[in-house]
Amino acid sequence: MENDKIIKIILDCNRYLKSITDSRFVFSGSYGLFLNKIILNRGFKDIDIKFLDLSVEERKKLQIEFEPHIDKCANIPIELEYSEVIIEDVPLLVYTPQSIINAKKYQLDYINKETTIKTERRLAQKEKILADLKYLKETYGIE
Repeated sequence: MENDKIIKIILDCNRYLKSITDSRFVFSGSYGLFLNKIILNRGFKDIDIKFLDLSVEERKKLQIEFEPHIDKCANIPIELEYSEVIIEDVPLLVYTPQSIINAKKYQLDYINKETTIKTERRLAQKEKILADLKYLKETYGIE
């Protein structure tokens, strides 16, 4: 996908989310990496968003109708840092690349240790995370 289309999706997503919630939110995942000038070697699937001011119950109740799909990131018990990035004069909160990588590693550990039922979806998620981590290490030297 071309960079200008990705930026349009991000800005449209930001505008949409601001229209349905007052919560601050942070871009994560592949879109978060893109906002940090890191491009994965795969297409974009969904937009990973962490809502900072919503409880678990409030997050679950938040009705989102946006394409591509917005994944409401769960709370995880590790420290994640974010910063502000300005795109076309619009301030966006985005997790740092290291925080995104740490979240991916946490997900991987969770799948390996905590998940007793290894569904096809979980196994595919594991493979995607492993591929992303390998690519980020080989291409950008970050792990």
